[in-house]
Amino acid sequence: MKKPANTTDQLKSEDGRPEIDIPTLIAISALAWVLVNVSHEIIGHAGAAVLLGIPVRAVSTTTAAIDWEQVTSIGVYRTIMAAGTVMNLVGGAVALILLHLMRQAKSAPRYFLWLFSTFSFIIAAMNLVSVMFIGAGDWTEFIRELEPGGLWTAIIIGVGVILAVL
Repeated sequence: MKKPANTTDQLKSEDGRPEIDIPTLIAISALAWVLVNVSHEIIGHAGAAVLLGIPVRAVSTTTAAIDWEQVTSIGVYRTIMAAGTVMNLVGGAVALILLHLMRQAKSAPRYFLWLFSTFSFIIAAMNLVSVMFIGAGDWTEFIRELEPGGLWTAIIIGVGVILAVL
């Protein structure tokens, strides 16, 4: 008598290994990447601006057009600049916690959470290290007018390297 097929058997190849659906992996990966970038720009930078009463003119996956003329203090400016990276760190941590709590979940949501946390931490480290090293990005703006500038640059790059190693 033939054994009835179940969903576990349907997802395995002839040699018993799990089937990998490449289009699904690509879709999950693209979604995680886009959501990490959106959370950095929209929830991070634009969200901070709105909470601080600064108008946001437009947002995209790569930038938040904030009405900088309405920014009245360097503290508000620095808060908005730091908020994208802070959002990546918080989002990555939340995704890791959810991943830990969802040990019994299907592989697709776990893969998404793993990628979301990984991408979040990569973008945070990238903003603190490589973008800072070339003198561009959010953190270069954050330390503008701080003295000594070289020391602040080294501190931020150092924090980014530590984050990258962890």
